[in-house]
Amino acid sequence: MRMNKRSQLAVTALVEVALREGEGPVSLVAIQSRHNITKTRLEQIFSKLRQSHLVDSTIGPGGGYSLAMEAEQISVADIVLAMEPSDTFLQVGEAASVSDRLWLQLNQKMMQDLQSISLKQLVNAQSLEDAKQKQA
Repeated sequence: MRMNKRSQLAVTALVEVALREGEGPVSLVAIQSRHNITKTRLEQIFSKLRQSHLVDSTIGPGGGYSLAMEAEQISVADIVLAMEPSDTFLQVGEAASVSDRLWLQLNQKMMQDLQSISLKQLVNAQSLEDAKQKQA
């Protein structure tokens, strides 16, 4: 599995949405202002997140994006899989060589690790980091 820049930005953007969950839909402008991600890139990311049913969108004034489910139910693996084309991952039948099997095992291990990290855990960690920066 590759964790490309788009996947990393998607995790960052969803953490931002989850941090503001109680405030209503989060606009792309709000995310862009905090993280210096282009609006075009954010539109691409949120299109994939919406297709994967991780976010809901609200159109019009006060519109933006909100989580489609609780942050505890979304894993980092869910986010990465929403960004990565399914053909990126080796399938068991394709693992004919020793090196293919090695990469398959590493991909499976990484996926297990990413499945064990919830969006809620990242939000909690970011909240602590933000609190520390405010105190400094």
